[in-house]
Amino acid sequence: MSEKQKTRVNKEKEVKNKAERSKMKSVFSYIGKSLLFIVLAAGIGAGTATYLFFRSSQDVIVPDVANLTKAQAAEKLSEKGFNSYKVVETDAASNINKISRSNPPAGAITKNQNTITLFLNVYKGTDISNFTGKTAADAVNTLTNDFQIPKNHIKIEYAYNTSIATGQVIKQNKEKNVNLENDTIILTVSKGAELIKLENPVDKPFTDVQAQLLSVGISANALHVTYQNDSSIAIGNVISISPAVNEWYDLAKNTPINLVVSNGTTVPTIKVPNLTGNSYAQALATLTGLGIDPSHISYSGVQTGTVQSQTIPANQLVDKGNVYLTLNMTVPKSAQKPVDMIDLNSLKGLAVQNAENLLVTAGVSVQIKPQQTNSTPENTVISASKNGDTIDLLVAVPTNNPPTVPSSSSTANPN
Repeated sequence: MSEKQKTRVNKEKEVKNKAERSKMKSVFSYIGKSLLFIVLAAGIGAGTATYLFFRSSQDVIVPDVANLTKAQAAEKLSEKGFNSYKVVETDAASNINKISRSNPPAGAITKNQNTITLFLNVYKGTDISNFTGKTAADAVNTLTNDFQIPKNHIKIEYAYNTSIATGQVIKQNKEKNVNLENDTIILTVSKGAELIKLENPVDKPFTDVQAQLLSVGISANALHVTYQNDSSIAIGNVISISPAVNEWYDLAKNTPINLVVSNGTTVPTIKVPNLTGNSYAQALATLTGLGIDPSHISYSGVQTGTVQSQTIPANQLVDKGNVYLTLNMTVPKSAQKPVDMIDLNSLKGLAVQNAENLLVTAGVSVQIKPQQTNSTPENTVISASKNGDTIDLLVAVPTNNPPTVPSSSSTANPN
């Protein structure tokens, strides 16, 4: 037998062996499926086994799931008999979170046990900076200049915060996958602490302590001063404060703050009179007649009213050279021009919100004008002046930041 004949015979044998192996494979496959069916029938019943066994190998037309959500597409596939699917996310600029297509595609015929791939549109935008701890101005500049986000898509909200400084960003609503053209960025900016800690005023001049307390928003009416002799604390300096140092103070509650001021080692020389019901002129005459410096006497309310209360109680013994007294005056209903009755000097050093509230309550219109300076605490009244029937408040803002106190006006309630 020639080599060519041997080769032909070997190929014929190989083809015959392949055919026999394929036949045996089909037989074993049939036997395997039959055994599987018998097992299923024995375990769950013939009817259910027949349904599951034959249904799993059906040819099914793939439904159209375009423009559906992932949940809607999964439900539609299940209704058609498909038991398995997977989702592949694809970057898109529109029709976000909707299915764009499937594989196999809609209309194709495939076995219902096959896995259908769903392509889901997702927007993979731009990651922007985290602005926590940055000033609101810096955050806005970065968003508009570096990321080209329109200003009308930037919103600023304010909230009290004890750990983030005033004017700095507490949080933002978006940082990842930002749509620079359509998303709105919300920056939550700190208003500072609504609760403040009282600083240690011991052995500091009372005038400095008073100015510091007023600058952080504490009302002048909340300050109560008493005097006592002390050999270790200089005359005119604070001996103690209550509530205690470093205790949190709630500005909204306006809780009284008691300051004890030293008379030094001298014996008090005068007893404070009861001035309730006196006019301002009568009270001023009485106090100056006792030797009290007129510059140490101030009032709140309207000057033409009568004394309603006084910051130093009647019969308190004090050193006349180092006493500071505020008269709280009533507001007469008959006052025609309240603006003429306001003690402008008493407004200096107050927090702007407190000064504005006092004036509006007294029936006076207010105009707030920011003045950049670093020599006066922020948001504190530098000076006050009359402008017709309005009082202009010049308010301190830092020179290294944009003004946080915008020019504004408050109109007195005519009632």
